[in-house]
Amino acid sequence: MEEKPKETLGKSILKAVLEGVFGAAFGYLAAETYDRCMTPEEKKRWESWVKTHHGEAGVLMMDAGIAAKSPALAGFGLGLMVHDREDAAKWFSGDKQKMHPKA
Repeated sequence: MEEKPKETLGKSILKAVLEGVFGAAFGYLAAETYDRCMTPEEKKRWESWVKTHHGEAGVLMMDAGIAAKSPALAGFGLGLMVHDREDAAKWFSGDKQKMHPKA
């Protein structure tokens, strides 16, 4: 039986960093696509169903990724958080009206 060569520390760190970077890029891209492609009616329907801002979801996904030792999941959460950094002070306030004022 042939033994698989062990991964070096440098390769494993590089792999984790790349997974995190690609996860962050994909999370940011998903949030940007949502903002640009959804109509206001679709956004309102989705947000009334979810009742969670994507910045809050990003924090929870990042925590879950760290707990599960998944750089891709943590990176995805980071991408969502970075996309919505302007509202960071309002994420866990519980007041959706402050986040999405009526236009």
